[in-house]
Amino acid sequence: MDSKVTIKDIKKEWYLDVDTNITNIAEIIGDAYKEYVIDPIEYKGDKVNYKELHDSCSHLQPQLIPYSILTEIIFRNDMSENNMSLKDIAETSFASILQANYEKFLNDEYGLNVSESDRNPFANKRSIDKKKIQKDKNKIVIVYKMIEHIKLAVSQKEGLYERQLVAISELNTEIDKNKSTVDKLEKSINKVADMEESLKGVYPQFVAILGIFTSIMFAVLGGFNEMKTLAQSMANVPIPKLLIFTALLMLGINFLVFLSYNAISKLTKLPLKSCGCEGACKCLFRKKHPTVFYSSLFFIYVMFIGFALRLYKYNDFTFRNMFDDLKNNDILPLFLLSIPPLVLLAWVFYTDYKVKKIGTAEVKLEKK
Repeated sequence: MDSKVTIKDIKKEWYLDVDTNITNIAEIIGDAYKEYVIDPIEYKGDKVNYKELHDSCSHLQPQLIPYSILTEIIFRNDMSENNMSLKDIAETSFASILQANYEKFLNDEYGLNVSESDRNPFANKRSIDKKKIQKDKNKIVIVYKMIEHIKLAVSQKEGLYERQLVAISELNTEIDKNKSTVDKLEKSINKVADMEESLKGVYPQFVAILGIFTSIMFAVLGGFNEMKTLAQSMANVPIPKLLIFTALLMLGINFLVFLSYNAISKLTKLPLKSCGCEGACKCLFRKKHPTVFYSSLFFIYVMFIGFALRLYKYNDFTFRNMFDDLKNNDILPLFLLSIPPLVLLAWVFYTDYKVKKIGTAEVKLEKK
């Protein structure tokens, strides 16, 4: 006897060369389980080739049952969420269906021949040929072991799935809580960032506005101080000079205050114009800034009266001299001095009348 053999010969002699059998078993079980998870309600398991499954277990040692392949088949194929939510459906039902159909195959394969009249299709027990089935004991045991392993793998999978569901649910709850917290923190951070940006511009604006108001106060106080000086010496100051100097002083203060407020408007981005237009405005200066416009016209008019009085009388005259001239029927200086207040009063009364007229017209329209 030749003692020199190869590994291939040993595997063949000891029934270890079972790659083809294992492949067939994996294909049969895999196809059946894939069909089951697609529609477990309608699955009957009657399309499985139990004869081929049975024969593929021949010469297969119990130690070489492809447990890892069976486990991989179970764990790689999942039911849909809709099927998993059904209470009457469980993946363990697959093994029970597989076992029931295999036992039906065994009854058909090894059952004793009986007449159709004596055969009860609903009987729980049926006589089989013991001698015949004894020959294939190894194959049948392997099939039952595979079915039991499938049950075990499915139970492990369902246990893991339930634990995963609980863990996922807890994680989702924590994620929702953390998400709301993160959203609040983001809003707070954005607010803080906006406040920081605002504060960065507040200090320069505050310094600029403070400087502008300081200049306004100096200008106004200086102007009023000059007015006080003029008032104290009004009796001796010539009227033309008084009118010209006062008008120029008030014009300067007027424009200085306007420029200061305009600068504040640019810094704070608040509108200064009275026309109510937004964005680019094509309105006249008179409509945008009526106070500055009309007050400046009034002071210019006063200044021109001072020039007119100076041209009328070449010699400087005071208020005291003007009343002395009234005795000589020279009323022109008094008339010229009376025009500005009269014009101002007329303008005030006209504005008030116009406002009342507009209000009356609106009331009439509302009544209609």
